[in-house]
Amino acid sequence: MTRIVLGASAVLATVMGVVGAVTTFDEGTFTIGTVLIVLALGAVAIHAVLSPESYHHPRFTTNPFYRVWAVLVPLLAVGTLVTCAFSPERAEQLAYWSGFAAVAVFAGAVVDHRSARTTVSSR
Repeated sequence: MTRIVLGASAVLATVMGVVGAVTTFDEGTFTIGTVLIVLALGAVAIHAVLSPESYHHPRFTTNPFYRVWAVLVPLLAVGTLVTCAFSPERAEQLAYWSGFAAVAVFAGAVVDHRSARTTVSSR
């Protein structure tokens, strides 16, 4: 799995989460908050791909989690597009929740890897 594919999936998940949040929720503070949260998590995910040394070099190429994640995000995007043909309201919610969950899981994985490596090396 190349970092380019992983980065493209991170960007796609972030965009899905932001577009889903903007289209799902009414305008207001809650929408702005959800967009900011998705953007923050997406920024961590994208930064981890662009600068893996900052996260103690997560094993993007050997860890099966990252491979599965990079494949599932485009599948979720295709599922959202297919759902949009039948039910636009459901597609908006699917885009938000799948994008939000995807960037949250990825950002959590790289931050956990960084924290685990820091804890082990500090002993």
